[in-house]
Amino acid sequence: MASAFCSVGSLGSLRTVQRSVPNITSVEQQNEALACVTYKISIQKYNADKFQLDRTYANTYTSYFVLSSEVVSITDDGENPQNYTIEVRLRELIGPDDGLGSSGKEDAVPDYCRRPSDVWMTLINEQEKLFFRNQSSNVWKSPKIILPLLQPSATIGTCLIWIKFNTFRQGEAKVVKSLLGLLLHQTQCDVKFCFEDGRHVGGHIPILANRSPVFAAMFSHDMQEKKTGQVVIKDIQPEIFKEMLHYLYAGRTRISIVECTAQPLFLAAEKYDIKELRDECIQFLILHIQSGNVIELIVWADLYRVEEIKEAAFKFVGENYKTIFPTTEWENLMKLYPDLCLLVT
Repeated sequence: MASAFCSVGSLGSLRTVQRSVPNITSVEQQNEALACVTYKISIQKYNADKFQLDRTYANTYTSYFVLSSEVVSITDDGENPQNYTIEVRLRELIGPDDGLGSSGKEDAVPDYCRRPSDVWMTLINEQEKLFFRNQSSNVWKSPKIILPLLQPSATIGTCLIWIKFNTFRQGEAKVVKSLLGLLLHQTQCDVKFCFEDGRHVGGHIPILANRSPVFAAMFSHDMQEKKTGQVVIKDIQPEIFKEMLHYLYAGRTRISIVECTAQPLFLAAEKYDIKELRDECIQFLILHIQSGNVIELIVWADLYRVEEIKEAAFKFVGENYKTIFPTTEWENLMKLYPDLCLLVT
């Protein structure tokens, strides 16, 4: 196992440390929210390199990460080059001085800002983004990639690892903390949202009405919800609805938007006319278009008339038709939705 430290200033100033760096060749800050690591993929069974990012919240703090790759399998037919199936993993090291929000300090960096909101990789000379899955609170894992060993070498490929962070400034944090405290501590609530499983959560009419035209109409007219102070939620899962409420109070969801929440959050934002949340979900879904989900996204976007996603998905298919057209998913799309296929081709 090899280890190395690379340090990046939060405003883009790059400090390099003169040490042996077997796999990480550079760490660069693209902007306040995005860092890029150039990483050489090795044919060693397992290797790992350590690097750090210096970032700023209320104060400057350092996040430490380990980037590793592992050979999952090797295919060798004796004639063609050996194919190596590789997985790449990013792990955030958690320690006493890393700015953890759970440290109990008032100025601690919240998880929303400290932890990456997105991690993906691009292979050199390739355009497709391969998104990592967030396996746990501090681990992100790439999809399996197959690389050929074209010549005798310890390195079979070079990739760029992109690490994206949410940003949140100190002045905003104080205002949000005050408003969000009302929701999180359920104090001074004047409306109750009731779910079919018996759970409920309170809210504050002035805040909700200010952030959502639908809530504004609901609580300003002589409607049942205004009379009873209760709103029955039937078509949105409790956790999704709570994330939407968190967004109305804080301008962000409690947990970063991920694949399993983007679509239901979009539908909730549509129902309550929360344009900013709707747009964030659309941006997330467009950013995460891949060969494995593009057909499903086309059908979903057509069903809910999300033209931005449908257009982006069509474009992706047009650029990657050689790999998509032979798939079972494309064959099923042609059978069930022939009109959509005509729009693509």
